[in-house]
Amino acid sequence: MTWQVIAPAHRGPLRSAPMSALHPAAAPHPLTTLRRARRVSQLELSLRAGVSQRHLSCIETGRARPTRATLLALLDALDAPLAERNAALLAAGLAPQYSQHGLQDAALAPARQALDAMLQAPGAAPALVLDADWNLLSRPCEIHPSALRNSSRTAGQLIRATDRETV
Repeated sequence: MTWQVIAPAHRGPLRSAPMSALHPAAAPHPLTTLRRARRVSQLELSLRAGVSQRHLSCIETGRARPTRATLLALLDALDAPLAERNAALLAAGLAPQYSQHGLQDAALAPARQALDAMLQAPGAAPALVLDADWNLLSRPCEIHPSALRNSSRTAGQLIRATDRETV
């Protein structure tokens, strides 16, 4: 009697379920999100990257793990930003490829010096240094901070200054 209660209901060979079946509410692979956002089909992406469409499908559904080279080729074919490339690499269990440093980081001191030299050069075109979130990082001395409070007025000043320089 006990063996009837404990015995498994399934007597056939055991098969592992695909990852998507185990986690139906799981977020889509970052590669899928990028591909859909760019309105690129799996076939088109596979042709661009030199990967079979079947393998791409398996990567996106979690049935296959891409190599670093394959994933970077797919991300390159999608022209993905560096931050999204890092996110896709991390999702695949790989180390990020691109480092993220702020402009004030010591590693970017030469770039910061070059930007400052361009902004302060005599006769330099008006310019602003902005980060990815449109925060002002640096400006030439001749642009007064009060002019930066109203972005449309600042844009107008920059356009007029540029027009004066080019005419």
